[in-house]
Amino acid sequence: MNVFDRIYDDFGARVTMVYGNHDNEAAKTITKAEQFAIYAAHRSFVGHYIAEADEGTGGEQGQHYGTHNLLIMNSEATPVFCLWMFDSGSYDPRGGCSCVQKPQIDWFKAANAATGKLPSLAFQHLPVADVYDFFIPAGEGDPDAVTADFVDEQGNPYTKTISTILPPNIKGELTWAPGGGYFNEGQLTALDEAGNVLALFWGHNHNCTYEIQRPGGTDLATGTVQHDEQLGEYLRRDSVPAPAVADRAIRIIIYTA
Repeated sequence: MNVFDRIYDDFGARVTMVYGNHDNEAAKTITKAEQFAIYAAHRSFVGHYIAEADEGTGGEQGQHYGTHNLLIMNSEATPVFCLWMFDSGSYDPRGGCSCVQKPQIDWFKAANAATGKLPSLAFQHLPVADVYDFFIPAGEGDPDAVTADFVDEQGNPYTKTISTILPPNIKGELTWAPGGGYFNEGQLTALDEAGNVLALFWGHNHNCTYEIQRPGGTDLATGTVQHDEQLGEYLRRDSVPAPAVADRAIRIIIYTA
C-alpha cells in the first residue's frame, strides 16, 4: 500500500481491493475487517465499506467482507460508469473454494437498479463455476484434459472435465483447471440478466490468461499473476528510483486483475 500511495502522489491513481482465499487464512491473527481498516488508512485507497453488501453471508462458506462498488463521474459530477468489487470468499468445509453468495447478489441487483444500471465492470478473486461450461468437454483419458470437483445446490458432488485446448471463441491460454468457484449461487446469471456489466475479471489461476467473449452476456477474463517472492524482492529495493517503482506497481495491478 505504501507503493500505491507513492503512485497516487505522482500520478493521482487510486486503488481498491477485493479479498481472496488467502486473505482468510490469517483470520485467527487478523480479520478481514482489520485488514480493510489498514487499507482504508492509506491515502491512495478509494474503496469503502458497505455493511449491507455482505450482510447475511457466511454459514458453511464463511463470512464475506468488503464487497462494494465505485461510481465513475464525468466532468459534471454525473455518474457514468460503475466498478463492482465482490468478496468471493475463501474455502468451504465441504471441499474446494467458495463463491459470491446470494445476499451479495441480491445487494448487487438492488444497488445496480438504484444507480441506473450504468455500464460496468466487475472484479473478484475466485472464478465463477460457470466458466467450465464455455470450454470443450473432454474425457478423463484425454492427455489435454483437466478435471475439477463441484457441489450442486442440493449438496451433491460432481465433476467436470474439460480440454486445455481452447475453442475458437476463447482467446488466451489455459494451463490447468480454472480452480475455485466450486459452488454456484447464481452470480453470473444475475450479471447476464442485469445486462450492463460488460465483463467480470478474476485472478486466482496463476499462469492462465484467457478471455471469453459472450455476445449478449458478461465477458469473462483472467490474467497472469506474478509470484509473491518476485514482487517482494523488487519492492524491497529502496534504492530503485520512484518512477521505476511506480511503473512496476502499475504492472502489478494488471497482473493481479
